[in-house]
Amino acid sequence: MKILSNAINEFSLLELIEYRNKEMSRTEIWVLGDLAESIPPGPQRIRGIDYYYPGNPGPNTIPIDDFKLRNPRLFWFENCVTIAHMNQVKGNEADFVFVVGIEGVARREHEINQRNTLFTAMTRTKGFLYMSGIGNYPIYAEIMSVLLSIANNPERIAFTCKGAPRTAINAE
Repeated sequence: MKILSNAINEFSLLELIEYRNKEMSRTEIWVLGDLAESIPPGPQRIRGIDYYYPGNPGPNTIPIDDFKLRNPRLFWFENCVTIAHMNQVKGNEADFVFVVGIEGVARREHEINQRNTLFTAMTRTKGFLYMSGIGNYPIYAEIMSVLLSIANNPERIAFTCKGAPRTAINAE
């Protein structure tokens, strides 16, 4: 497996990988490694991870659309990996955060809402941030620069929007 590029500091990693199936395999390796290190001995499964979609009534079920069966305030389920869209993570934190498929944001990097959503997802971690994507987009260099700069100044994280914004930012 060829990893095209990466940036790492003590608590973050960005991997740019050739193909989606390889990206998912790498993510699984990281998730399993983190679980093996962080879950205390007990009945928890390591291979065949229990997963949870926020709002579902229980673990290991695909997302439920029926609002009568959903619990929108439930984001975590004990001993499960929470799988959530970036728009769902605001207000929640986790020890390990995996942001997979960042090329979705990269394709629309000049849309400020996309960048804000990515920034929110990146700041949900209390410990380790893993990001991955496929393709080659200019925003990847910016993300790598931000991750590397965190080591020098962890109190300040900033993104710079390249090009003219679609709406005036300082409009009065």
